[in-house]
Amino acid sequence: MRELLEMLSGTERKRRLRLRHTPTSELFRLYDSELVCRLRSQRGLKEARRVLSHFERTVGQFPPTP
Repeated sequence: MRELLEMLSGTERKRRLRLRHTPTSELFRLYDSELVCRLRSQRGLKEARRVLSHFERTVGQFPPTP
């Protein structure tokens, strides 16, 4: 069923479907790499990673919500 939805969907919808089935730890890793690209200061990156790490510990390994 998921494969059929991906075939009939546009690029953004396909990305969302893939992310929905991605483990939480992988989502945090992907977000961290995006932060590296967006934040220019080491101080800002360090603070963002601190907050992200706290959030990751809070949600644990619960699956991502739609």
